[in-house]
Amino acid sequence: MWYSFIRYAFFLIIFYIILIVLHKKQIKIKKWVWVLIVLAYFGCVSLAGLAPIENLFITFDSPQAALNYVGSGNREVLCTVEGEDSTAVIYYPKQNEYAYLFLKKTKEGWKINPFVKSYNKTSLEESIYYDANIYRLRNSDDCYIIVFMLGMSHSDITKEDVIITDNRGTSFQDYEMESDDRSLKVFYYAYVKGLDKEGYVLTINEKEVEF
Repeated sequence: MWYSFIRYAFFLIIFYIILIVLHKKQIKIKKWVWVLIVLAYFGCVSLAGLAPIENLFITFDSPQAALNYVGSGNREVLCTVEGEDSTAVIYYPKQNEYAYLFLKKTKEGWKINPFVKSYNKTSLEESIYYDANIYRLRNSDDCYIIVFMLGMSHSDITKEDVIITDNRGTSFQDYEMESDDRSLKVFYYAYVKGLDKEGYVLTINEKEVEF
């Protein structure tokens, strides 16, 4: 809620000041100029999402506080992954959905960081579906591997049946979510420093995943 409100309010004030200056100088604004002003306003609001202006004056004291600020409604943090310069947050925005948020760490707390490069690979097999992702924060060596695993309704596969490794010797943690149909629903996640997708090999149950 506040994430959008501040953007609209900030640029509304800027454009209002510009209009006051033009009015004092008795400069008449033609209709086509008004159209350009409106387009410029919404363009600035959109571009502000790429470089959050809040980072100039807001520092969050917890990942949950940042998550509450960025979105509206009841958002539950499922788990966090700590990097050297950042924190990855896996959260639950709606029922039967999931999402990620990446935050920049400072000495005082956390700041919004939208600059993330991602690589994705999904696969649907007879007994299981997985969604594997590599996230690399720009201008940083922080990288995250997040794999969401979902067992098919007809299978009885469990968390113990899943083995995830990579060629970096990474130790993966897991978070198992509750499922109405009692099927497997779990996140596997890890932080890896200085990862490049070229030459990286993720293995899920002896099957190599190529990005």
